[in-house]
Amino acid sequence: ETIASAAAAGGAEGGSSRSSNSCSSFLLLLKEDFASLSSLFERRALPATFVGVGIAALSQVCGINAILFFAAPFFSSLSAGEEGAGGKNSGLLSAVVVGMALFGFTLVALALVDRVGRRALLLVGGGLMLASELSLAGLLGFFLGGSRSSPSAARLLPRGPAAGALFLMCCFVAAFASSLGPLGWLVPTEVFSARDRSAGQALATAVNFLFVFVTTQFFLASLCAMRHWSFV
Repeated sequence: ETIASAAAAGGAEGGSSRSSNSCSSFLLLLKEDFASLSSLFERRALPATFVGVGIAALSQVCGINAILFFAAPFFSSLSAGEEGAGGKNSGLLSAVVVGMALFGFTLVALALVDRVGRRALLLVGGGLMLASELSLAGLLGFFLGGSRSSPSAARLLPRGPAAGALFLMCCFVAAFASSLGPLGWLVPTEVFSARDRSAGQALATAVNFLFVFVTTQFFLASLCAMRHWSFV
């Protein structure tokens, strides 16, 4: 019985030792195979960090979430006092249309991303986004820019130009959904090496949400101060 007890105790101690060694080896493997955030700023990793974090930031600096969050009050204020298409529900209906454009063209991006390529989608989508924003700023500036003396008139937009503004905003959202929207998450996972990928994706995600906060916090203030120039 004494020999059996000693053997059992030795086996338990050996099992505990092997478990401890396995855990230490696993932690050491994790430490060796995964980079820290500071390693992303080493010379070898700087190009990937610049591209991955830059695209994540650009996907929010373009103002997509400001448009999605404030589409309903924006169109409601433009069509205040109108009836029919510009009635009380115009803001909500406009937000629904913008959301449908976002959803539909995200599916288009999923179908095209491997056929057309990331670079082509980013270039075409970015160009369309820029053209849509400039056109929207021009339309709002033309119809509302000279009405500062009458606050009530400055808020109203005729039905035709309001429909044009909605169309241009949908074009912007569609261009985003087919380019920067999905690629803002996909590209950072592809540009980093296997060792840097976890830290790189964490940094890109943090930067993405930082600019979500910045753009949504300051959009309304910039819209009140800069008016249609906020869309440039």
